[in-house]
Order: sequence, then structure tokens, then C-alpha cells
Amino acid sequence: MPSEITRKNIAITTAGVCSHAALLCALEALGEDNVMFPVDYPYEDCGVAASFVETALKRTAADEALLRKRRTAAGSVIDATVH
Repeated sequence: MPSEITRKNIAITTAGVCSHAALLCALEALGEDNVMFPVDYPYEDCGVAASFVETALKRTAADEALLRKRRTAAGSVIDATVH
């Protein structure tokens, strides 16, 4: 499958993008092993980037839990509709 080939061969960085939505999308599309945290000095403030990563780790975990809950609920609705 193309998605498996992509996960095995492509890695991205978060350089200059302190966006929780973009990070969550990248993690879901490529997996945590393919998303790297770079230091883009002097173009990016390392303190701001480090702070973003610290908060993103907490927020991403919460977002993933919410996505799992929504998928489970959606699956329950589909199962109830089909049967």
C-alpha cells in the first residue's frame, strides 16, 4: 500500500511550525517515528519551539484519546445501523 511505503521512507520535521493541528496530522499520517524535532537556529526561537513540544506532548496525548473515543463511537453507530 502507498501509505505503508510513505511511512517507511519519508520523515518530516516541525521546523518553524508550532501548530498542534499540524503536528497531530503529521503524527497520524506518518507515525511518531517519522516526525522529527529540529532546531532551526537562528531562524526559530529555540525556547519557543521547546515550549511548544512540551505542551504538544500533553495535548497530543489528549487529542489521540479523543480521536480513539470518536472512532469507537462512530463504529458503534455503524454497527447499530447495519444490524
